[in-house]
Amino acid sequence: MLKRKFKWTAIFIMLIGIAYFGNLFISFIKGDFLNSNWGSDTITIPTDDTAFRNAFFAPSINDSLPYYEYRKIQDSFTRIKADIETENKGRPDGAHFMGFIGFTRLKEYQPKSILNLQRNQNYLLLQLDSLEKRMPGIKNQDSLLSMKKKASDIRGVINRNLPWDYLIGHKTEYFITFRDIRIKENNHFFVQNGNYYLAHAVWDSTRKADGATYRSGHYVRLPLKVRYDKDQEMVLIPASRAVYNFLQTLFTILMLGFFIVGFYILIGLPVSILGSVSNGQVFTLTNIHQLRTIYIFLFILSLLKAGTPLLVHWIISFFTPTVFETPSVFESLYSSIPLLIAGLVVFLISTAFQKGYKLQQEEDFTV
Repeated sequence: MLKRKFKWTAIFIMLIGIAYFGNLFISFIKGDFLNSNWGSDTITIPTDDTAFRNAFFAPSINDSLPYYEYRKIQDSFTRIKADIETENKGRPDGAHFMGFIGFTRLKEYQPKSILNLQRNQNYLLLQLDSLEKRMPGIKNQDSLLSMKKKASDIRGVINRNLPWDYLIGHKTEYFITFRDIRIKENNHFFVQNGNYYLAHAVWDSTRKADGATYRSGHYVRLPLKVRYDKDQEMVLIPASRAVYNFLQTLFTILMLGFFIVGFYILIGLPVSILGSVSNGQVFTLTNIHQLRTIYIFLFILSLLKAGTPLLVHWIISFFTPTVFETPSVFESLYSSIPLLIAGLVVFLISTAFQKGYKLQQEEDFTV
């Protein structure tokens, strides 16, 4: 019996070692050393960028223009970019996560009437143009600083607040969300006409020269069933309101039950064991069973943590092409090492208690 327990102990220690060195190996693969033999990628940028919702929008402005004209054009480009980014990211209306899964609501991006938008925008632009035309003739520094600040404030309203102020919040979109999802290089997510797309690089040719690899290709537009937030590294799967509410309620109940059970096992049972030890009842079957419950719970937690990326990858594979990456099992197993170590320590303590209980029983029998 004792040999079997030490066998399991050795297995757990081996798992910890595999997780540690596996994570080091993955980091080594992703490092610059193994990537040093890579040459370069050349991707033809589409001439008709409207097919990709201006995902490659990179305007150039003539530096010889007067300052106020230069700023007018620059602000116009900034507004266009901000408007596109707002539509791609969506307008948050609430989000919360329960472990590996989250529930997110977004307001559908829908600008108000173009007439209202243009009236307000033209009024602000007229103010900005007037200020910037007057600034070169101002000699008083205090007045000049005051005008610059006012112009900066107006520019801020135009660039930042305008796309948000002119949104209709009538329709809410519901999403099931997964975090820590990275998109592979040379892929760009965008929204167009309410639909989700991906600008995906397709390689036309690959050649090797001087020990390096060079690729050339072009972008194609792929439809997606999911939304992606690159800044937050989140995949958002659209869901109906009924499905959203059902899953949210289900996971709320599960998480509440999990926290109650976890609190009882990780807080209540150790307090109970310490209480019995303080009363002189150390090597008892109750303490042994409670210790067993604790280390089994810790091992289950570590396995769930290590297996979560596989579950997430399996779920999103039904909705997305293979352009999204979830954390590897080795990375998750490496992050669950503290739980494994804690479970191993409790396991060894439980083994010692069992041995003490047997010795105590033998002593009582002898007496």
